[in-house]
Amino acid sequence: QVTFLNPLSGTVLARSRHQHTAQVTTLAWSPQQPSRVVSGALDQRAIVWDAATYQPQTIFTRHTTPIESASWASDGQTIATSSHGGVVRVWNASSGQEIHGLFLDAQIPMRALAFATSGSQLAVGGDDGIVRLWNGLVCQQPGQGQFGGQCLDMPQRLHAHTKPVRALAWSPDARFLATAGDDDIVALWYPAQSQTPLLTIQHQAPVLALTWSPTGKQLATASGNIVTIWGLQ
Repeated sequence: QVTFLNPLSGTVLARSRHQHTAQVTTLAWSPQQPSRVVSGALDQRAIVWDAATYQPQTIFTRHTTPIESASWASDGQTIATSSHGGVVRVWNASSGQEIHGLFLDAQIPMRALAFATSGSQLAVGGDDGIVRLWNGLVCQQPGQGQFGGQCLDMPQRLHAHTKPVRALAWSPDARFLATAGDDDIVALWYPAQSQTPLLTIQHQAPVLALTWSPTGKQLATASGNIVTIWGLQ
């Protein structure tokens, strides 16, 4: 199920029924109005919901393995979804049409992805510990692969993690990228200047979620049963 809640009172506003047939693995809000949310699930489907009517607008069914993560581009119209088989697809939220061929750099689960808060950079985290960066909106080298139309652009690869990457988040100014995963590490990157992390922060358990403050001066991480807020200089 996808459940819509009033965040102040906890009142249930609506529940989806019979749209997803397996566990929902990802939810992401559109950065622009009118407000929409995309859900992805183990049933290989991604659904765009109208957050005013709680009704499905678009159902995307091009994935052939379970969906692991979803993210909106800053244009509020484009969605990227990553899958257990390693395929990353970029598509229009209203039409459900792919805007270019799929990305595929390794046939392993890609459990996290995030469009930059502005521009077109798309970061994708894999079970091999590598974070891959593509221009998510434009394909320079279209081609064909075993799963159909494929974008053959080579990603920039960031190496810091030794276990699966579970969470990715861009800073509000889109300059810095935070990554985290099962190796208990959070890494902070400035991808435009270096493929080496600016710093790494050791935790005591796998880091499964992280997010930036609106000012970009703080980073919150969730590890085990502890949430930590880090001040960034």
